[in-house]
Amino acid sequence: MKTKNNISVIFVLILLGFISTSCNKSEPLETNYKVEMKFDSSLNWFSCLMNIEWANNSIQGLSEIPFHFLIDSTNSQIKSAQIDHMKCEFRYVTTDTHDFDGFILTPENPIKPSQKLNIELEFNTISEENLRDDKTMLFFSEHLPDLQYFENGQFNPHYQNSANYNVNIIIPADYEVAATGNIVKEEIVNSNKQLTTTVNQVPYYGVVLFKEIVVKELVTVNDILIKSLYFSEDSIWGNRLLKYADNVIRFYMDTIGFYPGKTLTIVSGYPKPYGGWPICPNVVGVHRGIDQKGDYAQTHAEWITAHEIGHQYWGFNYILDPTNYPQWFGISMGIYTDRLYARKYNVAKNYNGFKNYYCWGVKQGYNTTMMQAIDTLRKQNFDWNNVIKHGKSFAVLTVLEDEIGEANFSKVFSHMLNNYQGVNVTLDIFKNICEEKSNRDLGWFFNQWYYTNDSLGYHVTDAHLIQKGDSSHTECTILKTGNALASNVEIGFQFENEEMLIKTINGKDSLTRLSVLTEQPVKKILIDPNEKLPIVSIKNHNF
Repeated sequence: MKTKNNISVIFVLILLGFISTSCNKSEPLETNYKVEMKFDSSLNWFSCLMNIEWANNSIQGLSEIPFHFLIDSTNSQIKSAQIDHMKCEFRYVTTDTHDFDGFILTPENPIKPSQKLNIELEFNTISEENLRDDKTMLFFSEHLPDLQYFENGQFNPHYQNSANYNVNIIIPADYEVAATGNIVKEEIVNSNKQLTTTVNQVPYYGVVLFKEIVVKELVTVNDILIKSLYFSEDSIWGNRLLKYADNVIRFYMDTIGFYPGKTLTIVSGYPKPYGGWPICPNVVGVHRGIDQKGDYAQTHAEWITAHEIGHQYWGFNYILDPTNYPQWFGISMGIYTDRLYARKYNVAKNYNGFKNYYCWGVKQGYNTTMMQAIDTLRKQNFDWNNVIKHGKSFAVLTVLEDEIGEANFSKVFSHMLNNYQGVNVTLDIFKNICEEKSNRDLGWFFNQWYYTNDSLGYHVTDAHLIQKGDSSHTECTILKTGNALASNVEIGFQFENEEMLIKTINGKDSLTRLSVLTEQPVKKILIDPNEKLPIVSIKNHNF
């Protein structure tokens, strides 16, 4: 979960350019970024020089090159732009006119197909000054320029792309840094810390700055460097998170076969134990105050570590999400990944909580359609982050796993990881892979769960219990009351000693008549007793 609340650290999120790959076309030429960043603590901003090597991977010529960039009239601005060392005109644009906030470069001559360019930008970053815990803190929350996703001669402001980065960072010597790139050189020069970092094939690059922070690190499997950056009062959890991360990465390496990076840094977040968020590739945040979770503190800490590291595979680093919809793919697959870890190590995380958020949202009357544009969701004034992006997306993924079978879904999981690095996974891509691996037509499933607000509902009606000698005969009707469909719905017949006989019905049928003969009399008839499905409306029966 990404946050822009006040945090007692200095964050700089640098989201850099995208020229994308696609699984169904030839490999594009790589895009390379070189960035020189110098932090001015008196002005509370970075002054930057960015050099981009890019090629027009298209059969079409281009007269404009658009960049994402959030402009602040006081601090954040483009100072100059050049293409192939020649001054270039640019103009600022907004979502109201161009579907994105940023600027557009206008080259003197149209860019020819396959033409290689060198783009140079000089600019300052945006900054915000906040107060927390009686200390002045800075939270850099916005992007530096990022070249938009480009495919088939068109730019799409909602898609991401992977590229290579070489970033030099100059900061005051009393600061510590967490970065997407691997630190290959670090030295102190004239009271400044100078760092050289490199990383390949990541969707964007982030830097997080700290003062008065403790840094602990260890090297885990495959020489992956893990760091934990924490405040001195959080030393217990700062060290535990480091150990959890070591175990998590070892597990993911064994289970998935790789880890998408050579470094991972865990940093401290908001001083309340709300959870965490994937700040940028190779850097994750975990909110502080974990002791406030009481008896659940250790479970929470281990799970949130596995959860945030799991995000590095899906939607935030390795496999990408289009950004115009609420990350239904990356979030749900990330949660599925951390559930693998939780099951292996008996981490007592209640994954029904995601389903419950979604069901609660439906009952509140919210429009929980997943394929709604982010702009549309923001106008509806409800917690769609938990109700849809986390809640419904994962609930639906578990229904899908049940629909096609765990073995087939495991094939989907592995296939995506092995074949879709750097790809913006669309719903059609995901649907096609699920149909291929399960040999099923799933059009009905994806339509109802992703494009509608339909929900599940089942009621027990017309229930009778008849004693026949030493046996009990129980009859009932299961009535489908919701518009959504699920193929497998369990019905539990519970006895006085709480043992249960379970029958599975076809949940697509409008009504199903059940009859069971048991030695003990049935006390309750329960729909979905193991709580596998996100059923919004349930009516059970007690005798």
